[in-house]
Amino acid sequence: MEWELEWWELAYDRAGDFVGLVVPTVGPSMGTIGYIGVAPEQRGLGYVNDLLARGTATLMQSNAPVLRADTDLDNAPMAAAFARAGWHAVGTRREFETRL
Repeated sequence: MEWELEWWELAYDRAGDFVGLVVPTVGPSMGTIGYIGVAPEQRGLGYVNDLLARGTATLMQSNAPVLRADTDLDNAPMAAAFARAGWHAVGTRREFETRL
């Protein structure tokens, strides 16, 4: 994945408290929201919408042929944020792990 340092943004509220971050990246065939994180104490205040909008705008300027992102099936708040922003679901996934 390719990225520019200025694409990775930290977000703060008007009081200067950390809100979260967005990490857009571009691969050979698509641009993606690599990561969005909202600080636990800031969740439920709509900041995910702002972070997703910033990341999407950055990717739109990157000339990626298509934009894609994913979230775990159990992450309903993130899936809802993608839907509110106009992203459309094209598939599903489930993650698994095992302890070694």
